[in-house]
Amino acid sequence: MKTILVKRILPLFFLFTACSDEVIYQKEYVFPDHVWKIGMNPLFEFEIKNSQKQHKAILTFRTTTDFKYKKIYFFTTIITPQKEQIRTLNTFAIIDENDSWNGIKTGSLVEFKKEVDINFNQKGFYKLQVEPAVTASIIDEIIDIGLTVSPI
Repeated sequence: MKTILVKRILPLFFLFTACSDEVIYQKEYVFPDHVWKIGMNPLFEFEIKNSQKQHKAILTFRTTTDFKYKKIYFFTTIITPQKEQIRTLNTFAIIDENDSWNGIKTGSLVEFKKEVDINFNQKGFYKLQVEPAVTASIIDEIIDIGLTVSPI
């Protein structure tokens, strides 16, 4: 019985679990000294090889627990392979109405995820730039911003 489990069932388990989370792009932009300054706009560049598949793009923000804002406002500018630019104002609630973190807190770090609305209907190279949409010249206690693109 143990031999059947090891030789036949266990390899199938690894095969199905390993293929479930295909990622075609993942990168993080780390802010020096945990400070996001105006003009410091992370740029992510990636290629979509199959425009027939649907894809999702997830932005990940990591802050410290000393982050002092309840919401973060930011622009995303998407540049398509045909050089079309799509700029969108985004908002993300960091702290909810009960003063609880909306992200996953681990020690003094909090991680937040936000799906970006992008239609990947063209093959080729895309760019996504993230820019703060605030009047302050700096946003402190933000560690990094990451982008993950994967098929749905």
